[in-house]
Amino acid sequence: MPLTIIKKHPKKVTVLLIIGGLSLGGYLSYKFVRKLFGISHDGNGHSLEYTRKVQHFHSNLQTADNRIFTLSIDLRDKLLAMADVDYLVQQIKEVNSSDKFVIWENLKVTSLSRVIAGVYLLSGLVLFVRTELNIMGGCMFRESMCEGDDVGSIGEGSCPLIRRDDRIQGRYMDYCNYLIEVGSVKLMAVVEPIVRNVLKRVSLKQTISFEKFDEILTEIQQTLEIRRGNNQEEELETLSLQQLFLPPENPDDDNDLNFLINSTRDILEQDFLRILSSCVKLCFLYISQWTAAQCPSTPSECSSQSDELTVQFARLVISISKCFPILFTA
Repeated sequence: MPLTIIKKHPKKVTVLLIIGGLSLGGYLSYKFVRKLFGISHDGNGHSLEYTRKVQHFHSNLQTADNRIFTLSIDLRDKLLAMADVDYLVQQIKEVNSSDKFVIWENLKVTSLSRVIAGVYLLSGLVLFVRTELNIMGGCMFRESMCEGDDVGSIGEGSCPLIRRDDRIQGRYMDYCNYLIEVGSVKLMAVVEPIVRNVLKRVSLKQTISFEKFDEILTEIQQTLEIRRGNNQEEELETLSLQQLFLPPENPDDDNDLNFLINSTRDILEQDFLRILSSCVKLCFLYISQWTAAQCPSTPSECSSQSDELTVQFARLVISISKCFPILFTA
């Protein structure tokens, strides 16, 4: 999309991206629950059972959205505490000129690290909450459809009896807090060194295009998700989804809770990373276009394309620091 259009219609572009992201998340979440619990329908799609399952699924989505809103506030506060950009900005205003360069370099790394971690954690939180509720909702739906004494064996394999057990439901949903309290710290410890390494090639006084900024975001994402060494691609152990979303060991005192957790682990090991990566790319596109619309920029003198805009990287750093709250309000 040309940057001139983004400049003229930033709100329209934002709305389209948000709608696209929500649609993708809803569709992929629907594929999750169909794959887990065997939702199927006849050729005409009018069976009563299918209709009830779809209604149950959409009810889960509404519950997930409400819970995500509450948890996202906790996640935002956690990231603000770990990466205090406002403090660095205040330091730049107060200290003498000899120390400002070091503070500016820290601001450059911290601002982008916080945004990158925020994108991964917020996208992961949305997918994780929906996955949890769909797993739990699928079990409860099967339990409600079962008749007689055959409650513990529904379809293929057993299913926990959690419909009337608020304790199990609460303990299972509390795992969302693990991502906020523990996973965020682990991810930030991985993100910051990668961002620092990528940005060391970019001077604060350097003028860059927004296409170059897109390339920086892409390089950071690729480095986070894939480590290249000795001409081989290896998954980063430090970015293991198991480590970010769930503790290493299950509680061994409750079989029903273990069933739910193991079902969640199965999802994390299958399509979760691919879907999370797609969501992150959409968010990075939003960030790039938002900063392009906010930054004071000038046409590039060295570019043959009349619509290519450039900006001093120091100005871009300020816009990036302002972008973080937008992630939690868009």
